[in-house]
Amino acid sequence: MGSRAQYATMQDGTFGLYYSQWGAYQLELDFLPGPESATRFARRQREVSSWMWSSNATVHV
Repeated sequence: MGSRAQYATMQDGTFGLYYSQWGAYQLELDFLPGPESATRFARRQREVSSWMWSSNATVHV
């Protein structure tokens, strides 16, 4: 059981995929400080090479 969240980032045309076992419960709070802070937070999570299911998701454009 967990609160899985996946994060996708893009830098210089390259996507990065990241995963957190417990990130879905507070996902909206991770984005409150703004996009730069949210991107730094996402990149500190475990990097993964493919998508898996998650409990919560967000898209920042």
